[in-house]
Amino acid sequence: MLADFGGIPPSLLAVARVRRALIAPLTVRVTVAGLGTQARLDAAEGSATVTRDLGLVELVASPWPNAVVHPVASLGAGTLYASVDGQANPPYVGRQSDSWAVAFDAGAGAQARLGRRFALAIEAHALLAQPYPVVEFAGVNVARALPSILTSLSVVGWL
Repeated sequence: MLADFGGIPPSLLAVARVRRALIAPLTVRVTVAGLGTQARLDAAEGSATVTRDLGLVELVASPWPNAVVHPVASLGAGTLYASVDGQANPPYVGRQSDSWAVAFDAGAGAQARLGRRFALAIEAHALLAQPYPVVEFAGVNVARALPSILTSLSVVGWL
């Protein structure tokens, strides 16, 4: 789930991750999130739907990896793609816009082993994007994506 403190409603996103070990306990991870629900904003002037997709490269630390439950922390950077489709009520005119932004990420969570090849992971990530997406109605900022929180519940498998 991708949520913001700036007024854009939460969205559910699909998350895919690939990890490669560096030196214990560090790994590098590529995260892609998207293809989810659209957030909808309503106002007297009209409505807008907001779609966001995210791509990150992260450095992940997993201390005590042999423990049944162990912490996970990450730092990353990448891109955030945001698209806003506005539908206006007369006399206003709706607009569609999209933009790319640089995204910075810090995450923390835990991973629990479910046998030899699988684990269950829960993580929360704080995201900052520059420039951050803003939704305007009639020239007034009504919502912004700053800061954002990405939470995930994942099944992890090793090949």
